[in-house]
Amino acid sequence: MSDEATPAGGFWTELPLAISFLTILPVIDQRPASDETVSASFAWFPIVGCLIGLALAGEDWLLAHFFAQVVRSVLIVLSLTVLTGAVHLDGLADTADALGAGRDRKRALDILHDSRVGTFGAS
Repeated sequence: MSDEATPAGGFWTELPLAISFLTILPVIDQRPASDETVSASFAWFPIVGCLIGLALAGEDWLLAHFFAQVVRSVLIVLSLTVLTGAVHLDGLADTADALGAGRDRKRALDILHDSRVGTFGAS
């Protein structure tokens, strides 16, 4: 037997990898995962997204007993931002920049590669 750890794989590695990529939840083990396992974890992204959506819907249902819709909406967006580490908001800002300021495909791709938030993403 070698001293190196065997790369993790399968369902019990793929799902936690997807959760750890899309959220800030610390669910992965310390074993390295193979490139194939990381690629396979992408198939679980829709399930993880659905679970996040269900959690936020549950939060909305609970908050509906105490707050008006505007307050609930702000709290839910805040929860989404915290839970995902703002990854979705960063992507939304990048998309707004590329669609709003890009005149052609090359310019839009240049904007998407730029890490700074532009005028359209900030408004």
